[in-house]
Amino acid sequence: MLQDCEHQSKHPTKVFALGCQFNRRTTQRLQGQLLRAVEMGCHHVILDFSDVLEVDSTSLRELSLWYDELQPRHVQISIVNPTLYVRTRLDWENLVEVIPIYATEEDALGYVTCP
Repeated sequence: MLQDCEHQSKHPTKVFALGCQFNRRTTQRLQGQLLRAVEMGCHHVILDFSDVLEVDSTSLRELSLWYDELQPRHVQISIVNPTLYVRTRLDWENLVEVIPIYATEEDALGYVTCP
């Protein structure tokens, strides 16, 4: 689920490859890992949604809270490769307005804006 902190360009990045479900149970586990990544000095977190088939409203609210918590710490969150269903759910929750979505991990790494 978690790759080591990669130092891509000048922005340390952590990539989380998510499983088939993004729900309350998986977000609780992921939140701890995400906070550890930030403590290790990562400034960009990529959530790889390519294998995610299900999302629930609780997990999407949690994602929004992560954004709110990490933004003041100058940590950018990006989402890569969501399925059409997941992308639609992200649109419904207006998350696409604050969290950028990219087709690939390489695309996300090319648009890092955090210091």
